[in-house]
Amino acid sequence: MLNVKLNDNQQPKVNFNKEENEISFPDCLVSFKIQGSVLSLRKVLKSNYQVAGGIKVFDTGLSYHLKSGAELIEEVETISEALDRALSYLLLELK
Repeated sequence: MLNVKLNDNQQPKVNFNKEENEISFPDCLVSFKIQGSVLSLRKVLKSNYQVAGGIKVFDTGLSYHLKSGAELIEEVETISEALDRALSYLLLELK
């Protein structure tokens, strides 16, 4: 799904840096951090190094809640769905 979205937006090159916990896209960096049952992702624009926003994925034991601030964006059943939705939100919704 991510590759399809990248190709649709003419962004073919992605680099994953395990040491820095970040994914580098042509126009932005997505950094991530895991604390307990929460995965935090943050988007930083390469053009001006401003934080464009972030999203948190909470593992409730039965489902995964995606939140931006206090707002619940979506609830999904699998971690793969949660990661797909979180990256889609960061890459496509936040400018």
